[in-house]
Amino acid sequence: MSTLCYTSDGRKTDPFDLDPDDIHLEDIAIRLARIHRWAASVPYTVAEHSVAAAVLVRDAGEDLSIQRWALLHDAAEAWLGDVPAPIKTGLGWTGAYTLSFDSAECDILGAVADRFGLKTDATFSARRYARSAVAVADQTLRAAEERYWFLPETLVDREELAARLDPYGLRIGHEAQARADLFAASGVPDPGPGDRRIADLFLAEALSLGIQ
Repeated sequence: MSTLCYTSDGRKTDPFDLDPDDIHLEDIAIRLARIHRWAASVPYTVAEHSVAAAVLVRDAGEDLSIQRWALLHDAAEAWLGDVPAPIKTGLGWTGAYTLSFDSAECDILGAVADRFGLKTDATFSARRYARSAVAVADQTLRAAEERYWFLPETLVDREELAARLDPYGLRIGHEAQARADLFAASGVPDPGPGDRRIADLFLAEALSLGIQ
């Protein structure tokens, strides 16, 4: 069977031999906006998580290259999907299986880095380790998502968590002015309600970071 996969705009690409020229920012945005986190058990997508990660590292004072990686740290999931860790464990994805999946993911991220001119120094190679600023943001958001949607009885800071998970108020917050400023600065029209609103927010954040 062929390893060619369709993109959101009808092209075919091979995620196991990905040409950087075949990577389109809008395609990544659309596909991540259609993938819900936590095995689709919450109304929150990989695209929203990625935007929140970029904002979190920006607010932590990290430089532009780290912000760009934060936005695109899950870009490989546009091709591979978001496979939850418990599913990998249940399927026995250990040892060589995990290494094979991780290798495919890193190869895709390498192609993404080439396509968008991202740095592939220690930041890239250490992306999975806790000392990486992007990994810290990812883990921080994962914990916030779990508390917000699955452990509501523990919440004393619901509004703070909502602002962290949805910094532009697209779904669960009320940061209308911040969202308006982002769209104005990026040149992407504010989509308002509609099927493309999450993808367009991702695109606006990317353009604001100089990713095109």
